[in-house]
Amino acid sequence: MTNFVKRMACQIAVSRIKGIPHGSLTSSNISIDGRFLDFGTLSSVSDFDNYLLAAGQGGVWDDHHLIAEWLRHLGFFINKYHPEKLNQQQLNTLIAYFYDCLEKQENKALALHVGLQGCEVFLEENGSKVKEKLRNGKRKSKIFNGFDNNDFINQLSSALLPLGISASSTMFPLRHKRFSIYTLTQAIKDKIVNYGADRGSISKLIESYIGRETDRA
Repeated sequence: MTNFVKRMACQIAVSRIKGIPHGSLTSSNISIDGRFLDFGTLSSVSDFDNYLLAAGQGGVWDDHHLIAEWLRHLGFFINKYHPEKLNQQQLNTLIAYFYDCLEKQENKALALHVGLQGCEVFLEENGSKVKEKLRNGKRKSKIFNGFDNNDFINQLSSALLPLGISASSTMFPLRHKRFSIYTLTQAIKDKIVNYGADRGSISKLIESYIGRETDRA
């Protein structure tokens, strides 16, 4: 269970820092080994704001609370059907580990992204300071309706100034422009066309695949 929780925490952390959150981390979108599934709501975002990407879901910096609740439900079913039980203290410890792991992974990922090097403690401490500045005043969820990362680069410059690091947009290449699973699919299609396939046959293939997946659902 700890490996399962750690894998989830790591994926959430890195996707938040890189700027391409999942957007809808419900229990049905996480596999039994902790990997994310169903990337239909995935989208790049320009900064560290708490954006809403899917109807009925919370902001991208709040989805870990839903996962913690889901872990409690998972504990209930483990106790119901598995011979090895989880008591309340063990479950609370597991959820606390998830929160702690998520925090550390976010801080470490951010520190590495801006070019810091050092031991784990150094990366986590300084990543936390930078994250706090980038997240300042951005706790409330909001609709994502525009893509301009100029403000983000200015905020990044201010956050990195005490560390003596010059901010650059190349630190966060996924925050350059808006893209999602749909624009990525289009880009792949264009690439295949360049190799000689016609757009009609590719579109037909994609539509037939989507149709099959819809029927399964």
